[in-house]
Amino acid sequence: MPKPNHLRYCRLAAACALALSTFAMPSYVLADEGIVRGELRSASSNTTLEGARVRLMEAGRETYTNANGRFQFRDVAPGEYTLVVDYIGMGETREIVTVEEEGVITAQLTLGADTLDAIAVTGQLAGQARAINRQRAAANVTTIVAAEEIGQFPDQNLGEALQRLPGLQLQRDQGEGRFVSIRGLNSNLNSISINGMRVPSAEADERQVALDVIPSDLIAGIEVDKAITPDMDGDAIGGNIEVRTLNAFDRDGRGGNVRIEGGYNDLRDAWSPKVGGTVSDVFSVGGGKDNLGIAVGASFEDRQLGSDNNETDGAWIAAADGRVPPQIEQRDYIVDRKRQGLAVNVDFRPDANSEYYVRTLMTEFEDDEIRRRNQFTFEDAFEDGDVDLLGDTSGRGDNIEVGRDIKLRKETQSIFSLMSGGENRVDDWTFDYQLGYAKATEKEPDRVDAEFLATGNGFDETFDSVAYRTVDGGKKYRMSGPDAMYDPASYQLAEVVVEDNETEEEEWSLALNIKKDTTFGDYPGFIKFGIKARLREKYADYTVYEYDEDDFGVVSMTDYTSTNFDYPFDRFGPAVSTRLGDFVANNRANWTYDEDVFIEDSQAADYSAEEDIYATYLMASADFDKLRVLGGVRLEYTDYSATGNEFTENDDTGELTVSGVQDDNSYVDILPGVHLRYELSPRSVLRGSVTRSIARPTFSDIAPYVVRKIDGGEEEFEAGNPDLDPYRSTNLDVMYAFYPRGSSAAYSIGAFYKDIQDYVVEADVAGTDFNARARTANEYITAVNGGDATVMGIELSAYQHLDFLPSPFDGMLVTANYTFTDTEASLEGRDGDIPLPQSSENTANFALGYEKYGLSLRAAVTYRDKYLDEVNDVEDSSADRYADSRYQVDLKGAYDVSKHFQVYAEAINITDEPFYAYFDQKRYNSQYDEFGPTYKVGANWRF
Repeated sequence: MPKPNHLRYCRLAAACALALSTFAMPSYVLADEGIVRGELRSASSNTTLEGARVRLMEAGRETYTNANGRFQFRDVAPGEYTLVVDYIGMGETREIVTVEEEGVITAQLTLGADTLDAIAVTGQLAGQARAINRQRAAANVTTIVAAEEIGQFPDQNLGEALQRLPGLQLQRDQGEGRFVSIRGLNSNLNSISINGMRVPSAEADERQVALDVIPSDLIAGIEVDKAITPDMDGDAIGGNIEVRTLNAFDRDGRGGNVRIEGGYNDLRDAWSPKVGGTVSDVFSVGGGKDNLGIAVGASFEDRQLGSDNNETDGAWIAAADGRVPPQIEQRDYIVDRKRQGLAVNVDFRPDANSEYYVRTLMTEFEDDEIRRRNQFTFEDAFEDGDVDLLGDTSGRGDNIEVGRDIKLRKETQSIFSLMSGGENRVDDWTFDYQLGYAKATEKEPDRVDAEFLATGNGFDETFDSVAYRTVDGGKKYRMSGPDAMYDPASYQLAEVVVEDNETEEEEWSLALNIKKDTTFGDYPGFIKFGIKARLREKYADYTVYEYDEDDFGVVSMTDYTSTNFDYPFDRFGPAVSTRLGDFVANNRANWTYDEDVFIEDSQAADYSAEEDIYATYLMASADFDKLRVLGGVRLEYTDYSATGNEFTENDDTGELTVSGVQDDNSYVDILPGVHLRYELSPRSVLRGSVTRSIARPTFSDIAPYVVRKIDGGEEEFEAGNPDLDPYRSTNLDVMYAFYPRGSSAAYSIGAFYKDIQDYVVEADVAGTDFNARARTANEYITAVNGGDATVMGIELSAYQHLDFLPSPFDGMLVTANYTFTDTEASLEGRDGDIPLPQSSENTANFALGYEKYGLSLRAAVTYRDKYLDEVNDVEDSSADRYADSRYQVDLKGAYDVSKHFQVYAEAINITDEPFYAYFDQKRYNSQYDEFGPTYKVGANWRF
């Protein structure tokens, strides 16, 4: 890992000194002529209300309450005014205020006492109302989720909570949500922040963040910004997902909860415990009143899960009268997934014009996985003419190699995020500053992969009359063969691979923002500018040891056979026992690993990188009666440097060599943006925006590695490309939102368009002027800029509390959204355009709920259309891998036994929907997984 140079930290120190100097500024307000300010709270819970519309009627002025429920009007002429506060779901309140010359009028307002039935301030309804009001107040296109909404669905992590939002698509691992796509774009083109701090990625080759690491229990709110403003980081073509954890000032005094849960997975036939809780309180210190808030949340889950799988390793091979699967695999997974998290947040508000905070989040995700696999290799036999097709997806072959293996691995991912900062308001000026640190790691120590092959002539023994056929529309295989193929005595340990892999990414960031409230003629607004520095380091360290029979001798499978698992698709035969892991651990110290494999798979793949991003921006906003205009420009400078290795395998001389490689790159991006918000009426808002954003290439694409192979004087290369430019996108967004009077409801329709340049694609640049080696190489595979892509679509969203129905049906509520996405991308070597990988044309969510009499019910359905998952051969579309469409049905029911005690039950994936992927056409299997439904029961004690 490279040592950070002094210049990087000198720059950060200088920025620190500038930001910290604001602490010396006095925390007072100069009494200006005509100031009306106030704070809005809920009468039922005494919590502050964000996003309420506040109007000063006779002055024709309006604003919205901020995150602390506060609002302010400056430069108000002396006189009597009507202050009108409107909050969707809680009606409206009015108050008469009299403004004196050089006076400051402070109003403490409450909503909900007489305007809202008790039903509407409990459960999801309060959270939904909070989210709707915040979205109504926003200047840009955004989707907001409150903590109460997250808790109303059986979502196990942050990714699953996000899947229910319009325009968001979910990728799963072992049936559980992991990565999120926004508007059909690869997860690497999004950004994730926790409490304002960007989250680094623990993935070795990617920028995307695995969201199954973050428990949903610790989340207090989510905001998905689909059209970024100039004061946000510019690398978010898809959008930015902002995660907010607990804040003591969100509650009225001391409060919290304790949750105990048990989950049952049908496939594993096993129970899983989960416990979690939160506690917060406010304290009076330094002569102040309730000015210190401390919130703590913790969660732990030990989940037993697994999957039954069969798949095809590689695209089907074209034959004269059909296709042949190159290798068929039967897989059985057993996974013990532990997820734990801790959040500790401290907020201090010494007076009305100052606040300081320290917010932390620590999460750890551990997968203890056992994978048993059978492999039937037909490719070699087919090339030798030993495979006969019996149909388009069935055949029989002789000389078929069969292997039985096991993988034992424990992978741990962790995220630590620390954000500290503050805000000071001095007259018309607001200063806010942040200093943050985040770290993500992935460790995979002592991973064992061991394979048994048929014995005989030096592991060249094969089986005859091995047949396959597909059933269930091509999704599943049925295999048959001679009795010897199912006899463990036929197999001997052929290879053991032990790996120790580690990835780490960390980031320091510092930001200073300065905002000046002002007027543009007679129109109120503000000017805002700031600076930010992000210093990121990442490294990947791979260590691979390979052993063979010369090291461990003759080891028969009869000594390491297990039948303690269930595989429902077909006859599995003997499987490798986990006791083999003990055999490897107890004996490998005496074995000699393959030096050539160690050099190629370990040293050649290692890299370390530094990426420094320095940004500044200027933006302004003005309210021209019903029209709000926000615009500005952001400037980002990126400085990248990295070290890697060049691996050379020379078959002509038999030599293997590794040497160091260093490279760097830098570029500047100018990112303008304009956002328009027009209030067609007090109940409808039209938004539009034009923005420019980027997405930096993945670390695997820009790592300065080279794999060079020489054979017969010809050279082939596979290499990274540190000179890649970022993806650059021009984005257009339009959205209309309607909020019916008299109920908690919201409807919206939007359209979006993205024109992406410099899309990164993999290409063979041999024979071109890419570099000196490429000119003479027989093959040179690398990532290059040059592809273009477009993304366009529509989003529909509706939420309606059916409170206009007669009792008891007035407790019903409906949530629905639908997104249509059309993507096109150019691909070198392919005629015509292709859809962007991981982009589904149609995604939808529907939920029917009920909230009344202490009863909370949810039935939720999520749907995702098929999508192109991988392009495996740019010149052969039959190798394209598609993921099939999938829907999932989840249920949750909860009952408040008392004011403080609730019991609940959940059912996840109740129809046992599988995951299926195929090559080109549905009948050509690529991967089929079943996970089984999961059922949960639990109790939640609130205090």
